[in-house]
Amino acid sequence: MKKKLLVLLATLGVVGVLAPVSAFAAPLPTSVKTQVSGVITNNGKAVKNAKVTVVCDNHAKTTTTNGVGSYAVTFKAGQCNVGSKVTVVATKKGSGGVSTSVVSNGTVKMNVAIVNVALPEFGIITGFAGVAAAAAAFFVIRRRQVEQN
Repeated sequence: MKKKLLVLLATLGVVGVLAPVSAFAAPLPTSVKTQVSGVITNNGKAVKNAKVTVVCDNHAKTTTTNGVGSYAVTFKAGQCNVGSKVTVVATKKGSGGVSTSVVSNGTVKMNVAIVNVALPEFGIITGFAGVAAAAAAFFVIRRRQVEQN
């Protein structure tokens, strides 16, 4: 009985040591040619002639969508490696959209929906906030000058 138990433990020990090593025997390549592609849509409809910029590892590629809203760019090996963050920005006539993903192999599919979001009240709010901050700074500086004299 002791002999069988020792053989079992020895076998488990060998498997426990060799299994993790075998997982590293054939690592995935990190430098591969990467293609990023997808479809640009607006309200569920394909957008043709949209400008698409794809950024990966500080390399940027720009293209336009075809008649069915599709785009594709290819990065050379070493420009967009496995594990890198990919950002796709699509714009057309004031509408825009952004999507991000991570490269897991040589092909990345990223669809982007573009929308037109007008925020004129944001400009007004920012303007009032700027005027209020300037006025507050003026009064603080003026107060210090009066106190010093």
